[in-house]
Amino acid sequence: MGRKIVIKKYPNRKLYNTDSASYISYKDIVEMIKAGDSVTVVDNRTKQDITRFTLTQILFQKEREFLKSLPESTLETAIKQEEGLLSNSITSLASFGTGASNAATAGTTTNTAATANN
Repeated sequence: MGRKIVIKKYPNRKLYNTDSASYISYKDIVEMIKAGDSVTVVDNRTKQDITRFTLTQILFQKEREFLKSLPESTLETAIKQEEGLLSNSITSLASFGTGASNAATAGTTTNTAATANN
């Protein structure tokens, strides 16, 4: 089972791992999560929990290269939809965790892929 790691984010945008007493990067956070650890990110100045914001930022950074490869028409289509490509993908992932049928999620994934191929 993974560890619970607290990370402090300083005003200069540096991230400090309190477990290892060292500065880290967003890539390090990704590796911790892949290894099964759970992270909590706290703004060092305000003491607010900014974990959700930080993980969202990491997701967008990871997807930046993928999004760069999509044609502009696909990006425009995603913007026009009530829910974009990312929303559909995350909904698909969430439904796996709630025990939804694979057929239902496969349809959503197929729709997302079809939109991406337009």
